[in-house]
This record gives sequence, structure tokens and C-alpha cells, in this order.
Amino acid sequence: MPEHDVNVWESLYNVRLLLTVQRVFGVKFSAYEVNQLLNNLIGGSLRVATSALAIALATVVNQSAHAQTFAVLHTFTGGQDGREPSAGLTMDKGGNLYSTAGSSGYTGGKCDPTGCGTVFKLTQKDSQWVFTPLYSFKGGDDGSTPEAAVTIGPDGILYGTTTYGGSTNGGTVYNLRPKPGVCKSALCPWVETVMYSFEDDCCSGDGIFPAAGVVLDLTYAQHLRR
Repeated sequence: MPEHDVNVWESLYNVRLLLTVQRVFGVKFSAYEVNQLLNNLIGGSLRVATSALAIALATVVNQSAHAQTFAVLHTFTGGQDGREPSAGLTMDKGGNLYSTAGSSGYTGGKCDPTGCGTVFKLTQKDSQWVFTPLYSFKGGDDGSTPEAAVTIGPDGILYGTTTYGGSTNGGTVYNLRPKPGVCKSALCPWVETVMYSFEDDCCSGDGIFPAAGVVLDLTYAQHLRR
């Protein structure tokens, strides 16, 4: 792809992201604030605050860059919603927020007693935000302990990593997509596909325990859009 086409694509994406933030949060930006916004990943509008109190439950918050108002979007209970989110939030074109929680969720099997973590979604309805758990890791081949944010592909599929789990407990790269067909429940889990399991041994050379997210390059993204 020519370099100018890449720049145009990125510019259009940034403009769409800016308009989404303005619509969702009702924020009016000056020219200076727009520049800061695009150079600093939404300019501090979205933050994940973690607490060392009690059992390290956490609260996802929204802090408006313009009005400096503070609102709690969700308080984690340490149950099926997860606990200890350490990654940032990813916003789709509809203004929905996605991220991960590193523990709680499913607590059976290899995840007993602390849980293996979750992937979740926050959707704004009127003045409230609705929390939906999308997937709970089971600690086996599917992975465990997601510490990174998710990446949204142009096809709406989420991509991410887990620090542990996989075929030899060295971590995974995975994707999540909605379950095919009509879901009759508001809590329908998404379907996970493990794209790669890191080999926790001496000789594979692929590394172990990924703690960062994935980056979707433009060539692969265009392939997904076809």
C-alpha cells in the first residue's frame, strides 16, 4: 500500500475516533485539545483505576478531558465479572468499551480459587453503562490471566493475549467473536480461538508469558475487510 494511502486511512480512523468520543461523552474540544487527543490516545479521557484495598477490586472510570467530571462506569465484584483489571479500554466505532480483568471469572479446575480472568464489554444506555462479561478463561489451552487490552479488528473480532495458559502454560494469542446465530440471553459468551500457544520450554525460542497486546497491521486488516 502506498504511504499516502496509509496516512489517509489512519487520519480517517482518528477523525472517527474523535467524533465517537464527542458523541459518547458530550465533550467539546478546542483545536489544541484535538491535537493532544490524537497524540495521546484520547487524551486521558479513559482510565482504569486499580485499588489495593480489600481484595484488590477495581473500578473502571470515565474522566472527561474537558469538563473534568468523574463517573464510575462499573465496580468489579470479584465474581463472574472479574477482578484486577490492569489494561486500558478499547473503544469500537459504536462507542462500546472492551477490556480484560486479570483474575476471577471462572474459578473451577485450574482456576481455583482466584479465577483465570475475563474479557468484558461496557455499553452505554442513556446515562448508565451496562457491563457484559464476554468470556471467562478456563486456565487450560484457552489461556489464563489476560494482562493486556484487546485489539478490535475491522471485522469486529477481538484479539488479545494471555500471560499464562495454553498448551504448555507459556501464554497465548487468541481471538474472540460473537457466537453464531441468535442469542436468547444477554449473557451469551463469545467464542474463543487460540491463534498461538507459546512453548514454555528451553528450546523453542518463541518466548513465554506475553503481557502486551497485539497490533493489527494494515495489510491483515484489509484482508479481514474483504
